[in-house]
Amino acid sequence: MDFGPEVRFHPDAYLGAGPESEDSPVIGDASADALVASAREFASASGLGPKNRVVSHGWIDDATAQVSATAWAKSVLAPWTVDGAAVVVRGGDGARLEEVAKAEKATIVGR
Repeated sequence: MDFGPEVRFHPDAYLGAGPESEDSPVIGDASADALVASAREFASASGLGPKNRVVSHGWIDDATAQVSATAWAKSVLAPWTVDGAAVVVRGGDGARLEEVAKAEKATIVGR
């Protein structure tokens, strides 16, 4: 199988079902609107601006091993609300996060 022709026919789009309404919970009890509002607040309070990059350990709560709405809003949505980028480092310690932040010219975001 040739990878190139095979991949070309698959759009880079999520075709699954979305939330029933704008108030429907998407992560825990948080709706999409609530997540975006939280992300915008965090971006503003953190001084994130256009094209800023943030680096984090992601959105999984270490204590519960579940997706955290707050961590998702801070680590991914916040930079997206200012036309920025999110860099997620899975695993590793604080030193690894700092290495990646330096290489990516990104700001470290905690959970």
